Amino acid sequence: MKRFFALAFLMLATFTSSADPTTDNLKARFIGRTGTASEDRRVDEHAARSILGPGPKTGCHGDTLSAGVTITNIEVSIQENVAIIKATYNGKYTRQGWITPCVQSPPPNGHEDRNLSGVLTFNLKQIPFKNVEVSWGDVSSLGEVNDPGHDSNVFAKQAAQNAILSGL
Repeated sequence: MKRFFALAFLMLATFTSSADPTTDNLKARFIGRTGTASEDRRVDEHAARSILGPGPKTGCHGDTLSAGVTITNIEVSIQENVAIIKATYNGKYTRQGWITPCVQSPPPNGHEDRNLSGVLTFNLKQIPFKNVEVSWGDVSSLGEVNDPGHDSNVFAKQAAQNAILSGL
C-alpha cells in the first residue's frame, strides 16, 4: 500500500510539474552554438632604416592565435528580469609562431595546440520594450591550462562570448 501511494505521488508530481519554458528556450538557443576568436600579432620587418624611412620589407615575425569553441551545456537561474547563465564550452586553441622571411616557425617553440574547456558566466537582463542587456562574468573550471590570463583562455572566453552573441 505504501508503494502504491509513493508511486501515485511520483506520477502526479511528474504530470503536474513542467519545465520552465524560459530555461528551455535559452538552452535551445545556445547549446550547440559555435564561436571563434583570433588575432594576428605578426610584425613587419624592414631592412635598415635610412633618412627616407624604413627600408624594403624583408619579412615578419610574431604569432597568429585562434580559438574555436562550442557551447555544450547551459544552466539557467532566473531572478526577476535577469537570467543568470552558466555556459559550458569545449574547443581548440592554436598559436602559430612566424619567423623571417614570414614563414611558420617549426615546433616545438613555433606551434602550440591546447584543448579548451570552461564555464562562462553571464547575465541577460530583459526589460519590456528594450533590447536585452548582456553582462559578462568570469570563466571558471578551466581545462588544460588553469591560468585565466593565458592566451588560450583569453581567446576561449572571447570565442564563447561570440557563440552566445550569435544566439541573441
